[in-house]
Amino acid sequence: MMKKILTISFWGLLLVLLLLSSGCGSRQAETVLDDVESYIQARPDSALAVLRALDTTKLNTQRLRAHYALLHAMALDKNWIDTTDAGVVMAAVKYYDRHRPVSRRAKPYYYLGRIQYNGGHYDEAILSFTQAREYAAGLDDDRFKTLIYMALANTFNANSVYEEAQTALLEAEKYGRSCHDTSLLFAINYYKVQGYVNLSCFEQADSLFLELTKEENENVAYYPEILNNYAMFLITPPNEDFARAKSLYERSLQMKGTLGSAQHWGCMPPVWHIAET
Repeated sequence: MMKKILTISFWGLLLVLLLLSSGCGSRQAETVLDDVESYIQARPDSALAVLRALDTTKLNTQRLRAHYALLHAMALDKNWIDTTDAGVVMAAVKYYDRHRPVSRRAKPYYYLGRIQYNGGHYDEAILSFTQAREYAAGLDDDRFKTLIYMALANTFNANSVYEEAQTALLEAEKYGRSCHDTSLLFAINYYKVQGYVNLSCFEQADSLFLELTKEENENVAYYPEILNNYAMFLITPPNEDFARAKSLYERSLQMKGTLGSAQHWGCMPPVWHIAET
């Protein structure tokens, strides 16, 4: 009888120790994830490094796995790593769709849409971004709403639904102005000018290109790309302003030392020749 009691006590103690060990591991993982979330916007490279180093066997609850999945998808996106693996974020999509807080439901769908867009699944991406938009409606986060509408616009453009894209950009602009993010507003205008070109609204495109290529905007990282695209626009009928196109290509070369794509390099000789004759 005493032996039986001792045996039960031994296994009971072992179970308690295992539970305590598991609890310590999950609490440690939760602390790491909460810490990563606090700086993922400012230091996405550091966030991704920490997430990759995390022992994922410590993620022993659905809530922890969902939190990790969302942060992992965010970190990849913010480090310009265009994954096409929807499995990266699906744990977050499924968990937050069924559990509170409701405020967590929008971002998983947004990042799922980004992944679907990377894979060229534009119809699926539109559905995910639309779901993200609906979940985000009650959030006090105008910057995130701006990103959702920009993502919708880009996906509509990729799907050749140009009118819907421009409508989405107007909504993005509204929220971008509300959160006073000048870099997002600049990007929105860049997407709008591309939409005008797609819709053959050449006067509106030319006017907005002029605004985008002002000297004070030259600190924008993709400014040379805008100069090149404006030059391409100017040499395409019915515009055909080769002198201005030459000037834009020269400014782009001066800034970056290259025109980037073979298409622009191919355009340069005839632009130079016609502009100088």
